[in-house]
Amino acid sequence: MTDRNTSPPPVRPRYAYWPSVRRNPVLSLLYMQAEGAGYDLMPLAADGLYGANLSHGDILHLHWVHHALAGAKTRLGARRRRKVFIRHLKALQGQGVRLVWTVHNRLSHDARFEGQEVKLRAELAALVDAVHILNPDTADAVSGLYPFAPRRVFYCPHPAYAGVYPASENRAALRRSLGVAPDEKLLLTFGAVQRRKGIHRLVHQIDALSARVPQPVRLIIAGQCAQKKFRHTLAVLTDSDPRIDWQQRYLSDADLGALITASDVVVCPYRHALNSGVAVAGASLGRPIVIPRQLAPVFDARVAAEHFDANSDADLVDALVRALARRAEDPSRLAWADDHAPGLISARFFAALEAALSSA
Repeated sequence: MTDRNTSPPPVRPRYAYWPSVRRNPVLSLLYMQAEGAGYDLMPLAADGLYGANLSHGDILHLHWVHHALAGAKTRLGARRRRKVFIRHLKALQGQGVRLVWTVHNRLSHDARFEGQEVKLRAELAALVDAVHILNPDTADAVSGLYPFAPRRVFYCPHPAYAGVYPASENRAALRRSLGVAPDEKLLLTFGAVQRRKGIHRLVHQIDALSARVPQPVRLIIAGQCAQKKFRHTLAVLTDSDPRIDWQQRYLSDADLGALITASDVVVCPYRHALNSGVAVAGASLGRPIVIPRQLAPVFDARVAAEHFDANSDADLVDALVRALARRAEDPSRLAWADDHAPGLISARFFAALEAALSSA
């Protein structure tokens, strides 16, 4: 028998996030504590935003916003998509949906219509209820393009990938399986291969690096390339050099864990970056990392990070030389990953989010 005075359970607000990207585990880590924070998670595919059923009290968290311009073949088409996107967000906000935006980078790595993307980001900066940054220097880095009000900004770092990319206990066997000799130094870069990430500049500097390092140098590039012309250009460069292995295939989490374990240094040869999952993954498994100077604030002294001027190939080589002089393995480096464990960072994120929304 039902008690007539029993009230139905309260409806939990939905926490929608867009776009959900399956190949990148960062969102599942960031939202690990969503249920404990009182939310029902609602992942939205890149093409699922406009049909989402959101209402008063719900949250829409925006991530890689350049997807709003996807499919545009002309600047006019990109402009039209930008306007539709912003108009839709304003309508949701008018219905009581709160908008949050994570600024992952200053601009996307593969911005095709850069002017429209800048305008999109400037409009978002003025519209959203809260801005989440992963790099403490983000506001300064983007201020010339799309400044946002400090009161709307909250900082929470990228969670570590400990446990996502499992480390292997038999490093020597892994290296043998990759054809890497015991005396060789193995550089690793991975992720979506794009021109703007500067992979080709790293390839071009292998000779200069080899001339300064006493051990033979090897490079593994792990990842697929969707840019047809650049894929051909990079293939020509890598196929002719036996020191370079470009693994153009899908890589599981276990595959990436094995490659990071086998490596001596994880490299991010980017010209423009505020955050990098590649760098975080390398640091999570205790490897030395080489990163552009803009990424320096993301890590502390416990991480074996060597920085370079993003506009200088010579400085990139200098940083690689310093990184290769370090030991590949050092258990003390794992303390950073422990302090950035996903559960801890997720709880910190939701606490900071609530504080930001309450003051918006």
